[in-house]
Amino acid sequence: SHLFLLELKVIYAGRAPAAGKVPDDLKEIAAKLSGVLRFNTFEKAGEISVVGKEGDPIIARIDDVYRADLRFGEYDPQSDSVRVSAFQLSRINPSGKDAGQVEPLLTTNLNLRLGQTAVVGATRQPESSRALMLILTARAAE
Repeated sequence: SHLFLLELKVIYAGRAPAAGKVPDDLKEIAAKLSGVLRFNTFEKAGEISVVGKEGDPIIARIDDVYRADLRFGEYDPQSDSVRVSAFQLSRINPSGKDAGQVEPLLTTNLNLRLGQTAVVGATRQPESSRALMLILTARAAE
């Protein structure tokens, strides 16, 4: 069975009167997103890399703020892609009586081409000038 590395970045994207400074590793994504969604500020909320093989369930915490749950599905050699099923991003409640409880923000299934970057918008109100975006890249792990 195949072994995969999944890189996951959580980004706050926003609209501001003046464009903000974009972190170097987000410049390429920022260029894509600013054209499509008119966001001009990008700030990293956290990032992780996880490794797993087909069928593996994964739970990963991202800086104690978010939690990602997913399962690596089958690798498809024809499209050179891996299915990521039951992907869920949740926010972890930091304090109070619900501390540690998770609040689901996004649930989806994805087919990720190896080496290609996928961008998923997680939460956004129409009038909101801020959105939570996920940037996912799957690769074959050695």
